[in-house]
Amino acid sequence: MFIILYFIALGVFVKFWGVEMIHDVKSGIILIVGAMIGLYLAVEINSIPRKLRARKQLAHLTGRAEGRITSHYEDTYETEDEDGDKHTNSRGTVIYYEFDVGGMTYTGQGYGSWKRANRDHQTICYDPDHPEDNLPLYDVDSKTKTHFIGLLLYLVVSFAIFFGLIWLFFCKIYTG
Repeated sequence: MFIILYFIALGVFVKFWGVEMIHDVKSGIILIVGAMIGLYLAVEINSIPRKLRARKQLAHLTGRAEGRITSHYEDTYETEDEDGDKHTNSRGTVIYYEFDVGGMTYTGQGYGSWKRANRDHQTICYDPDHPEDNLPLYDVDSKTKTHFIGLLLYLVVSFAIFFGLIWLFFCKIYTG
């Protein structure tokens, strides 16, 4: 929903002020870079409610155990483009695992780190009261964590590029 509102706001902006702002190629590039930064922010903001719900749903998985991977496979699906060409896409690596808690062995499956798929072990999160309720730590993290450092780094670099372009095109070029 937030992304739709972003595109509506961007359309209104371009309709009323964009024509006056885009008087050459350079100012058009600045507007496009600014729109891309805004789109990335809209996507990140849009994911916040989903991640908050997942944190609430998975908060009971406080136990940690070292799980032994018994098998894994790449979860793929096919898409077809407008030319009829088929493409295989990946949702991630699904792992099957087992782990021990209190002398009992439990099993499960979930998305695991593709970098660690060929390793023997991955960390498993489980409910201490019901160890049969479990997921790999990678799966829990991917559903609940925001990548704040990555987002912050992206924003700093994006804004530096954006304001650098503005300074270069408007200050240097128009002032001589």
